[in-house]
Amino acid sequence: MAIKIVTDSTAYIEEEIIKDRDIEVVPLSYELDDEQFIEGYPGTYDDYFIKLSRSKNFAKTSQPAVGDFLEVFKKALNSNDEVIAILMSSKLSGTYNSALMAANMLETDKITVIDSLTTVAHLKTMVLTAKDMANQGYCREDIVHKVYDIKNHMGISVTVGSLEYLKRGGRLSVTKAALGKILNIKPVIKLEDGRLLLKKSLRGKSRALKYMIEQIPKDVCKICICHVMCKDKIMEIKDMLKNKFPNVEIDIDEIGPIIGSHLGPDSFGFCYTWR
Repeated sequence: MAIKIVTDSTAYIEEEIIKDRDIEVVPLSYELDDEQFIEGYPGTYDDYFIKLSRSKNFAKTSQPAVGDFLEVFKKALNSNDEVIAILMSSKLSGTYNSALMAANMLETDKITVIDSLTTVAHLKTMVLTAKDMANQGYCREDIVHKVYDIKNHMGISVTVGSLEYLKRGGRLSVTKAALGKILNIKPVIKLEDGRLLLKKSLRGKSRALKYMIEQIPKDVCKICICHVMCKDKIMEIKDMLKNKFPNVEIDIDEIGPIIGSHLGPDSFGFCYTWR
């Protein structure tokens, strides 16, 4: 019996990998200036972020409907497959709840739905690890156990290019945003227990970057630099990380509209996994 791996679009896995490894992606959607979009794959996001930077509005995001997951799950079950759905944090979106409702409606023991309590590169790591294990013949129980192990050994920190998008999304008051702009304040936001929390406010991006690097544990085994439209700065940051962690795998990933709308262009962060 094969195991179908399902995720959502905030894993930001490249389209060619999705097709080559036969992973099922249920996309989220968003709306800006009365125009609706389905979140796509890395390499297709820049036009949207340019549009966002020129707009005065905040993008509205929408989770997949229960029916979207029902369709995917039924297709897998009809092929006599088991299913592992690994989805973005339930504290950031209702995507996990939609999938769980769909699985419960089918009244089967062949579907496992996992709340990753994370998103972006960490979700990608979980999904690709699960797929590799499925291809190697591991059972569903072993794969789920491994995903939870990854879940317990990961961290995310991020800073933004501008406070404007935190203000638009209601995460920062107009007064604090204005004062922060004058003082060149850069917040450092961490994902803890599935929630994005402000951990530190520092003057200048270089201080924020230094603090973020200092927070990466010494026993780190993998780092992914995730960014929203700041490719020109990422290689310099990668070199800094390589100097401090010469034996650590360091990747670079794009952040798409669903997560990136809350951060805005020129934002970046680290997703790191330790042993």
